[in-house]
Amino acid sequence: MDIHQTRGSTARLYRVGYRGRMTGHGYGGVASTVLHEQGWPHPHIELQLAHQDANQTSAAYNRTLYLKPREKMM
Repeated sequence: MDIHQTRGSTARLYRVGYRGRMTGHGYGGVASTVLHEQGWPHPHIELQLAHQDANQTSAAYNRTLYLKPREKMM
């Protein structure tokens, strides 16, 4: 998640009463934890959270988006 998405998410959370209780980044952490506990594959979760592969070589060659499983995840 880039900084602009995080700020926008946090602003929306603040508007609905979560100021001081939750941030966009914190929400992503909760989502990641819950999805891992439910058994979803790590690469699918990372892509859903808009995270890029830290391994640049792998990222350069693997362009799989896992769209069907990610659709079910949501």
